[in-house]
Amino acid sequence: MGKIYVGDVGTEIIVDCGEDITNGVDPVLKVLLPDGTEVEWTCSVVETTKLRHVSDANTFKVKGQHKLQAYPNLPNWIGRGKTKAITVYAKYT
Repeated sequence: MGKIYVGDVGTEIIVDCGEDITNGVDPVLKVLLPDGTEVEWTCSVVETTKLRHVSDANTFKVKGQHKLQAYPNLPNWIGRGKTKAITVYAKYT
C-alpha cells in the first residue's frame, strides 16, 4: 500500500486476522481517528483469514494516525484484534 491521502477513494485496506473468520457476521474494522473519535469501516472476508475494506468518500476525512482493530464478530468469539496503525496525509504532502 502506498501513501494514503485525505479524500482517497478506492484504497484497499487488508487486515490479516491469522485465523479462519469466514463465519464472521457483519465484520468491521474499529478505527480510532486522530481526533479521538471511534468509527467503524464495513468489511468483507477474503482468503478466509483477512478483512478487506475499500475506502469511499467517508473513509479518509482526517489527516494523522488512524488506529485499526479487526472485529470479525464470530459466533463463538466477539472481540478485537491487535492494533495496526496507518497514517493518512494531508493533500500535497
